[in-house]
Amino acid sequence: MMVHEFGLLRRILKERSGLNLGEDKQEMLEGKLRPLLKEFELPSLSHLALALMKPDSHVLRTRVAQAVTVQESYFFRDKAPFNYFIDVMLPKLMAKREVSRRIRVWCAAAGARGGSPGQRRGRGFRAGRRAGRA
Repeated sequence: MMVHEFGLLRRILKERSGLNLGEDKQEMLEGKLRPLLKEFELPSLSHLALALMKPDSHVLRTRVAQAVTVQESYFFRDKAPFNYFIDVMLPKLMAKREVSRRIRVWCAAAGARGGSPGQRRGRGFRAGRRAGRA
């Protein structure tokens, strides 16, 4: 893969997934993208880069991002962070916001297929209580 092709792929990955690959990751990137050559019937990584420049390459761009990013998340399987948030942090935050009783939670732990802990587990958060708990 040529330097400019690697640059294009880095830019696409940054746009599609937020992944910021260092210049030393070219070999790793090539390894992760090789299976796409067969899937899209492309003879080389250079042809992949050319195909990505076409205006109708949305599906290919998405597949490139999927091929490189981690598709498995163990974040949601570990209950300790959620329990700590519910049992320790949330009550403290709510006590500090007695008047407004509002907090804003930002989560950077979205899974590979999207979604956040609030979407997956947090529907029960109400005024410092966990659903089913007083």
